Amino acid sequence: MFFSSKKIEKERRYFDYAAATPIDSEVLSLLCSLLSENFANPGALYSEGTESKDLIEKSRLSISEMISAHKDEIVFTSGGTESDVLAIRGVIKKVSLDEKFEGKPHVVISAIEHSAIFDTVHELEKEGQIELSILPVNKEGRVAVEDLKDVVKKTTVLISIMYINNEIGVIQDIPTISKEVRRLKKKLHGDRHSYYPLIHTDASQAFGFAPIGVSSLGIDLMSFNSGKVYGPKGVGALFVKRGVALNSIFYSGGQESGLRPGTEPVALIASFARALEISEGSKSKESLRIANLREYFLEKLEKIIKESCFKDLDLDYKVNGSQNYNSPHIISLSFKGLESDQMVIELDAKGISVSSKSACKTLDPQVSHVLSAIGYDDNSWGAIRFSFGRDTQNEDIDFAIVALQEVLFKLLHTKKEFLL
Repeated sequence: MFFSSKKIEKERRYFDYAAATPIDSEVLSLLCSLLSENFANPGALYSEGTESKDLIEKSRLSISEMISAHKDEIVFTSGGTESDVLAIRGVIKKVSLDEKFEGKPHVVISAIEHSAIFDTVHELEKEGQIELSILPVNKEGRVAVEDLKDVVKKTTVLISIMYINNEIGVIQDIPTISKEVRRLKKKLHGDRHSYYPLIHTDASQAFGFAPIGVSSLGIDLMSFNSGKVYGPKGVGALFVKRGVALNSIFYSGGQESGLRPGTEPVALIASFARALEISEGSKSKESLRIANLREYFLEKLEKIIKESCFKDLDLDYKVNGSQNYNSPHIISLSFKGLESDQMVIELDAKGISVSSKSACKTLDPQVSHVLSAIGYDDNSWGAIRFSFGRDTQNEDIDFAIVALQEVLFKLLHTKKEFLL
């Protein structure tokens, strides 16, 4: 049974844009048209095939120009997760086949990486393929750049630091991190332009909110995702700087410079490129609007917390992550003594869509490794994430705050009665 979109719009408020964005109406029209008209295999030599190939290459050029890269530095994938895995495993596989490389390859990540990175490197460590170091973060979720000198060594081949964290919204200073890595390269290898270590960042949450020029970021590899920029799901990209050699983690055809075999999804790729164009074109205005919404939300939240109804209920909460270095579209809140999933379920019943942690890890009963890294090492604090997007308005926040107030009162009152 399909539900009316108007009915959903009236009864529900969506606050999980960090997990998935709705497809832009213009992009949807383009996608439908391309699915119908440009279905030919881009590897074919006949006219329809070359037309499909041209669409892919135009999309590749468009995306490369948006991030100040070369056209041949864009590799299309199925999404952010695959881009992350290809970056990590692609580098390690290349190193493993290099007879001149001495020692076990060493990888450095931050303690709050996306699970696609976090789980992949831990699996590689378990397999005995790498040595792993994890950079701690402070209570705000920020990496201390000076800590790099304590972990980077001659066998370090890859450093992966997420640009904007998907759970708490903290922004890392990627340009400064890259500058420090170049300094360490010179110290360790006598040349700041030495090949290793390579620098990777997952920038899936950054598009539309932060500078994305790869030269100014100083990186070698960058993952990003259509599903986070109002494009179709099932497509993403990996920036691979010229001169950086990866090995494919798949076996078959030679598509995408031999890194991602398989028939390219022409309609998805072209729609992804258009979605990015729209997102980046409205970045300045939209990010400011979202920042104002964030401030409005936090002011409303603080106001209800002070309501007399909570006077005897021991309501205690925190806004997770840095409040000075954050992306405005993500707000992570922790409430003392409440369960994350229970809050999500209760809010859902009131028409509010939020997440308890990254959607990739929602079914995991363990404490989020991100929250654990910033000091929540047990389940005594329940965390939920509100994330804003293009359709979020002040009235949506008003609706959500009322619902949150009711849910908090219900859960805290129930808890108090249980303890009596």
